[in-house]
Amino acid sequence: MINKDLNNYNGYIEGFYGKLLSWDDRNLIIKKLNKNKMNSYFYAPKEDIYHRFLWRKLYDKEWLNNFKNFCEFSKSKKISILAGVSPGLDFRFHNKNTFNKDMSILKNKFSKLLENGASKIVLLLDDIPNDFNKKFSKLDEGIEHAKLCNEINKEFQNNLIVIPRVYADELINESKDYLKSFLKELSDDIPLFYTGEYIISYQHNSKNKHVKKKIINNEVIFWDNFYANDYCPNKFFLGWPQFKNNKKNIMFNLTGMINTDLLLLDIINAYFLNQKKSSLKKILNKHGVPEVFFKLYFFFNRPINLKKITLQKFKYKNSLLNSLDFLLWNWKSPLAREWYVFLFNLKCDLQIYNKELKFEKIVKTQTIPIQNKLNNLKE
Repeated sequence: MINKDLNNYNGYIEGFYGKLLSWDDRNLIIKKLNKNKMNSYFYAPKEDIYHRFLWRKLYDKEWLNNFKNFCEFSKSKKISILAGVSPGLDFRFHNKNTFNKDMSILKNKFSKLLENGASKIVLLLDDIPNDFNKKFSKLDEGIEHAKLCNEINKEFQNNLIVIPRVYADELINESKDYLKSFLKELSDDIPLFYTGEYIISYQHNSKNKHVKKKIINNEVIFWDNFYANDYCPNKFFLGWPQFKNNKKNIMFNLTGMINTDLLLLDIINAYFLNQKKSSLKKILNKHGVPEVFFKLYFFFNRPINLKKITLQKFKYKNSLLNSLDFLLWNWKSPLAREWYVFLFNLKCDLQIYNKELKFEKIVKTQTIPIQNKLNNLKE
């Protein structure tokens, strides 16, 4: 049965590690989403300790008031707020008593989020160790996770979206039966977040027959990690989106750098409007990126394609260092401050590549393992 209640969700995911936006930053994202005719903001930052590590503790009055104001502002801009809780690290499936205690806490937490303006709640079971069978040897992880989701969904009248522990095809091999049992037990009216064949996918699809069925029935929102860089914090990406097969029900997990994310939302919007790839340069210029940056753009284009892993080759030119020096020392803007560390590290990498970085500079700029490795190569 086609899920007609699942809207065409498109928007921003605050779901990254290592960064936590301020309420002012979030309001800037809301304004940009409204301007770009996107419709959703998903609050699920890993650095919010009450979202994940201390999920059993309620948010205090100050946070709830800020969240309520944020939701009211978002509603005025026609943006829906999805709010997540991530209890998977230590939810107690031991017995009925511990399960009910944790369930009561979780329901109370979700109630507060809905009461203060969230339009949907999201139960996140992602990024947790694959050790369920060791802790609960007599239980099936997929079935127990689904039962948890079903009870929450029943309590909150179909306002739930879930992220299973296996949220990409590439994770299936380590838990081959998880999705089969999870989706068999899961209520049909509960939609999923899923990243696709890979955690960083170039296309929004799945080869898993159980997930495919959910996609066909309009029960999947794709969590896109194309621009995320919390797994590779020495890099960031500004390339043109790669997916072609689907532009519906996609939300984007970005970087947590507010000015960079506002720029990326404009790139994504241009893609949704079917603008040509050549418009990328105009967008960067509009955000104040100097022309000289395009001599270095190759290094910030896109993450690796896991379907075709190849070494990205380039020709070293002294002009690359000249361009970097201009950007590092002459370009002054909020965006330049966010990109400074990436540009500086790239300069050091290029100098190392061309054997131009003096030993004293290596010791100053590189971590101890890299210092020793480069010194051993020198000897």
